[in-house]
Amino acid sequence: MEKRTVEWIRKKAEERGLRIGAKVRIETMRTDGKEAFSKVYRSGTVTGIYPYIFSCQIGRNVACFRYNQIIGNEIGERVMING
Repeated sequence: MEKRTVEWIRKKAEERGLRIGAKVRIETMRTDGKEAFSKVYRSGTVTGIYPYIFSCQIGRNVACFRYNQIIGNEIGERVMING
């Protein structure tokens, strides 16, 4: 089994299409406090790729995400690349 290093995770994200200028969609799970969950979607553009994170322009805001959020190893927010 491969060791999941930062380089391995970044390589997997690049294989899925992560690059500067790529369009992304962010899926966030929210709860209303009564155990009901809803999915909220936002879209943006990748503006920077760094050693441990990448940044996206979402409207007027810039948000940073970990590479794990593309691969699907994180709970809460998931980033999908729109090919």
